Amino acid sequence: MVEHASEYPWSSYQHNAVGRTISFITPHELYNEQGKTLGEQQRAYRAFFKGRMPEADIQKIREATNKAWLLGSERFKRDFEVVAGRRAEPVKQGGDRKSQQWRDRNQRL
Repeated sequence: MVEHASEYPWSSYQHNAVGRTISFITPHELYNEQGKTLGEQQRAYRAFFKGRMPEADIQKIREATNKAWLLGSERFKRDFEVVAGRRAEPVKQGGDRKSQQWRDRNQRL
């Protein structure tokens, strides 16, 4: 897609790392915790983008994107399922479909 997040037009990188004002971006509390000053926060944010992301993480992002599944914490996925009324990730295949555990897991939505 792009070599660096700064090249992607829909990335928040320009706002968080460089200081370009983008009015609809609200700083995340984790971003605010990266330093006492805006300059410290921006330096810390830029440091996140040094080096290469592990291939396993890239593969997870690709798979979630290509299959339209969510990638995030279990709480995030649960909250999404409640609001959207659809699954956040595929149902695990296999298992004993006659077991109560399998029926409970597959009746969430």
